[in-house]
Amino acid sequence: MSAGIIEVNNEKAILSITRDITERKKIESKLIENEEHFRTIFEQSGSGMCQTSIEGKLIAVNTALCEMLSYSRDELVGIHFNSITHPDDLMIGADAILQMKNGKTSKVVFEKRYFKKSGEIIWVHINSTLLRDESNNAKYFITQIEDITPVLRKILP
Repeated sequence: MSAGIIEVNNEKAILSITRDITERKKIESKLIENEEHFRTIFEQSGSGMCQTSIEGKLIAVNTALCEMLSYSRDELVGIHFNSITHPDDLMIGADAILQMKNGKTSKVVFEKRYFKKSGEIIWVHINSTLLRDESNNAKYFITQIEDITPVLRKILP
């Protein structure tokens, strides 16, 4: 509601405008609820998860990814994922991103090696999806990362 004093025919009057914003408030409440739901799923996931910019920089990481790689959240956020990728596997991620950016696929699944903070190499299973806006412009990637090193140790000599 907004109101103001105006003068009409040399008499003061109050002009008020009232707008029902009930529907807008319901939508805002639902958006907040959805954001909290996503944030809870992201943070509480047992899998490593990250939100990555189109350029490849980590925007957000969850606790499971931090623990998997032995980095703090502050150490991971802002770095390019290539800085933790084994040099021999750099093209795997680059090809996957290019496929999604070019619209050839909306998600990719692959394996590659990452470096933990200690320098130890682990094998990871990546499942990544490119999220787009309503105009179909690429926004960011949401990626799930599983450490498959223990499984490989069991089946490989």
